[in-house]
Amino acid sequence: QQQQQQQHGGEEDKEAENEESDDDDVDYPSIEELQRELAALSVTKGTRHPDYARILVDIAAAKSDLEDYLGAVPLYEQALRIQENALGDDHPSSVQTLTDLAICRLDLGETHKGKPLLERALVLQKQQLGDDHADVVAIREVLMSL
Repeated sequence: QQQQQQQHGGEEDKEAENEESDDDDVDYPSIEELQRELAALSVTKGTRHPDYARILVDIAAAKSDLEDYLGAVPLYEQALRIQENALGDDHPSSVQTLTDLAICRLDLGETHKGKPLLERALVLQKQQLGDDHADVVAIREVLMSL
Protein backbone atom coordinates (compact mmCIF):
# COMPACT_ATOMS: atom_id res chain seq x y z
CA GLN A 1 0.00 0.00 0.00
CA GLN A 2 2.81 2.39 0.85
CA GLN A 3 4.36 1.61 -2.52
CA GLN A 4 1.04 2.42 -4.22
CA GLN A 5 0.85 5.73 -2.35
CA GLN A 6 4.38 6.61 -3.40
CA GLN A 7 3.58 5.73 -7.00
CA HIS A 8 0.31 7.61 -6.86
CA GLY A 9 1.99 10.57 -5.20
CA GLY A 10 4.60 10.56 -7.92
CA GLU A 11 1.89 10.57 -10.57
CA GLU A 12 0.18 13.52 -8.88
CA ASP A 13 3.48 15.40 -8.84
CA LYS A 14 3.94 14.72 -12.56
CA GLU A 15 0.36 15.79 -13.28
CA ALA A 16 0.89 18.99 -11.27
CA GLU A 17 4.11 19.66 -13.22
CA ASN A 18 2.29 19.07 -16.51
CA GLU A 19 -0.53 21.39 -15.49
CA GLU A 20 1.95 24.11 -14.56
CA SER A 21 3.87 23.77 -17.79
CA ASP A 22 0.63 23.72 -19.79
CA ASP A 23 -0.19 27.14 -18.38
CA ASP A 24 3.17 28.45 -19.55
CA ASP A 25 3.02 26.75 -22.95
CA VAL A 26 0.34 28.77 -24.69
CA ASP A 27 -0.04 27.45 -28.21
CA TYR A 28 1.28 30.32 -30.32
CA PRO A 29 1.73 29.86 -34.07
CA SER A 30 5.25 29.01 -35.15
CA ILE A 31 7.34 31.44 -37.16
CA GLU A 32 6.83 29.18 -40.18
CA GLU A 33 3.04 29.29 -39.74
CA LEU A 34 3.16 33.06 -39.41
CA GLN A 35 5.29 33.32 -42.55
CA ARG A 36 2.72 31.25 -44.46
CA GLU A 37 -0.03 33.54 -43.18
CA LEU A 38 2.05 36.56 -44.23
CA ALA A 39 2.45 35.15 -47.75
CA ALA A 40 -1.30 34.57 -48.02
CA LEU A 41 -2.07 38.08 -46.77
CA SER A 42 0.29 39.61 -49.29
CA VAL A 43 -1.93 38.11 -52.01
CA THR A 44 -5.33 38.73 -50.43
CA LYS A 45 -4.85 42.15 -48.79
CA GLY A 46 -1.49 43.38 -50.02
CA THR A 47 1.72 44.29 -48.27
CA ARG A 48 0.52 47.72 -47.13
CA HIS A 49 -2.45 46.47 -45.12
CA PRO A 50 -2.46 46.73 -41.30
CA ASP A 51 -3.15 42.99 -41.04
CA TYR A 52 0.06 42.35 -42.95
CA ALA A 53 1.88 44.60 -40.47
CA ARG A 54 0.29 42.73 -37.55
CA ILE A 55 1.76 39.44 -38.77
CA LEU A 56 5.15 41.09 -39.30
CA VAL A 57 4.99 42.23 -35.67
CA ASP A 58 4.06 38.71 -34.55
CA ILE A 59 7.04 37.25 -36.41
CA ALA A 60 9.34 39.96 -35.03
CA ALA A 61 8.09 39.28 -31.49
CA ALA A 62 8.70 35.55 -31.94
CA LYS A 63 12.23 36.28 -33.15
CA SER A 64 12.78 38.63 -30.20
CA ASP A 65 11.60 35.91 -27.82
CA LEU A 66 14.30 33.71 -29.34
CA GLU A 67 16.79 36.59 -28.87
CA ASP A 68 17.12 36.95 -32.66
CA TYR A 69 17.08 40.73 -32.42
CA LEU A 70 18.89 41.20 -35.73
CA GLY A 71 16.13 39.23 -37.42
CA ALA A 72 13.39 41.12 -35.57
CA VAL A 73 14.50 44.71 -36.25
CA PRO A 74 13.79 44.86 -40.01
CA LEU A 75 10.39 43.25 -39.45
CA TYR A 76 9.48 45.79 -36.77
CA GLU A 77 10.70 48.60 -39.05
CA GLN A 78 8.65 47.37 -42.00
CA ALA A 79 5.57 46.90 -39.82
CA LEU A 80 5.97 50.37 -38.35
CA ARG A 81 6.16 51.99 -41.79
CA ILE A 82 2.97 50.20 -42.85
CA GLN A 83 1.14 51.06 -39.62
CA GLU A 84 2.15 54.72 -39.66
CA ASN A 85 1.07 55.08 -43.29
CA ALA A 86 -2.19 53.14 -42.91
CA LEU A 87 -3.21 54.03 -39.35
CA GLY A 88 -1.18 57.09 -38.36
CA ASP A 89 1.87 57.44 -36.15
CA ASP A 90 -0.26 57.97 -33.04
CA HIS A 91 -2.41 54.83 -33.51
CA PRO A 92 -2.00 52.40 -30.58
CA SER A 93 -0.68 49.66 -32.89
CA SER A 94 1.93 52.01 -34.35
CA VAL A 95 2.98 53.19 -30.90
CA GLN A 96 3.29 49.63 -29.60
CA THR A 97 5.41 48.62 -32.60
CA LEU A 98 7.58 51.70 -32.09
CA THR A 99 8.06 50.69 -28.46
CA ASP A 100 8.91 47.09 -29.42
CA LEU A 101 11.39 48.30 -32.04
CA ALA A 102 13.05 50.59 -29.50
CA ILE A 103 13.39 47.79 -26.96
CA CYS A 104 14.78 45.48 -29.62
CA ARG A 105 17.39 48.10 -30.55
CA LEU A 106 18.32 48.43 -26.88
CA ASP A 107 18.58 44.64 -26.59
CA LEU A 108 21.11 44.80 -29.44
CA GLY A 109 23.11 47.36 -27.46
CA GLU A 110 22.19 50.11 -29.92
CA THR A 111 21.34 52.74 -27.34
CA HIS A 112 21.98 55.54 -29.85
CA LYS A 113 19.15 54.14 -32.01
CA GLY A 114 16.85 52.72 -29.34
CA LYS A 115 16.76 55.66 -26.94
CA PRO A 116 15.33 58.24 -29.39
CA LEU A 117 12.70 55.74 -30.51
CA LEU A 118 11.75 55.03 -26.92
CA GLU A 119 11.61 58.76 -26.12
CA ARG A 120 9.21 59.23 -29.02
CA ALA A 121 7.15 56.24 -27.85
CA LEU A 122 7.00 57.71 -24.35
CA VAL A 123 5.49 60.97 -25.63
CA LEU A 124 2.86 59.08 -27.64
CA GLN A 125 2.09 56.60 -24.85
CA LYS A 126 1.65 59.45 -22.34
CA GLN A 127 -0.80 61.19 -24.70
CA GLN A 128 -2.85 58.02 -25.05
CA LEU A 129 -2.59 56.44 -21.63
CA GLY A 130 -1.67 59.17 -19.16
CA ASP A 131 1.38 59.62 -16.93
CA ASP A 132 0.48 56.92 -14.41
CA HIS A 133 -0.25 54.03 -16.78
CA ALA A 134 1.97 50.97 -16.24
CA ASP A 135 3.32 51.07 -19.81
CA VAL A 136 4.30 54.73 -19.46
CA VAL A 137 5.96 54.08 -16.11
CA ALA A 138 7.86 51.10 -17.57
CA ILE A 139 9.15 53.14 -20.52
CA ARG A 140 10.20 55.97 -18.20
CA GLU A 141 12.08 53.47 -16.00
CA VAL A 142 13.90 51.99 -19.00
CA LEU A 143 14.89 55.46 -20.18
CA MET A 144 16.17 56.41 -16.72
CA SER A 145 18.29 53.26 -16.65
CA LEU A 146 20.10 54.19 -19.88
